[in-house]
Amino acid sequence: MACSRTNLPRLRWLAGIFAAALALASPALAAAPQALPAPATPTAEARMPPTPAAVKEARDLARVARKLYDNQRFAAAAELYRKAFRIDHAKPDYLYGVGRCEQRAGNWDAAVAAFERLLVLLPATDPLVPKAHAALEQVRAARQEVAAPGDVTADRAER
Repeated sequence: MACSRTNLPRLRWLAGIFAAALALASPALAAAPQALPAPATPTAEARMPPTPAAVKEARDLARVARKLYDNQRFAAAAELYRKAFRIDHAKPDYLYGVGRCEQRAGNWDAAVAAFERLLVLLPATDPLVPKAHAALEQVRAARQEVAAPGDVTADRAER
């Protein structure tokens, strides 16, 4: 493929996407998940729709995140889903992806935060709401299950 001036911006953009994916895939960066951005008001989100180029960038990030998820690189996938959601906040599937990745990584608090935020942003009639509720309950149950064996009061009560 010849590198003409018209292809150069696209190549730089693609190189940036892959560089971000590689950087996030490193174990040092994957160990420290970033917090989700503070929720914006629905009116502010409605006033500032992402550009078509931004929507495509978010979709490409989500595509790479899905591949990382499939390869059990949950922390790196969660970061890419977060970036995709920051770019295209009108796509709740990205926030759902953050929650699922954090859930699979065992980051219960981050998963709960993602699913709770998703439920706040979605209208009650959205088809993603039942899935998000079910996932949230799974995470809460798993968090309780993990906390139960180390419960000092339960150990003292058995003695």
